[in-house]
Amino acid sequence: MIDLLGRDNCLKEAFRLVHSMPMEPNVVIWGTILEACRIHNDLELVEEALDLLVKLDPSNPGNFSIVSNLYATAGD
Repeated sequence: MIDLLGRDNCLKEAFRLVHSMPMEPNVVIWGTILEACRIHNDLELVEEALDLLVKLDPSNPGNFSIVSNLYATAGD
């Protein structure tokens, strides 16, 4: 469901769903949110997704690469 909402550019709705889940979201869920932020160039939500993803998987440099490319595309 998170992936479908992300693909449809309903990122805020996807975030609400993640935060209302009865279980703790894992790396796959936050990675899906991060990728949806990249696809739709959503700089507003990418930082929250990255912060939570780094807490769960700090040794994955791919997450930083995605965010770096997103900011580069935005001109930051």
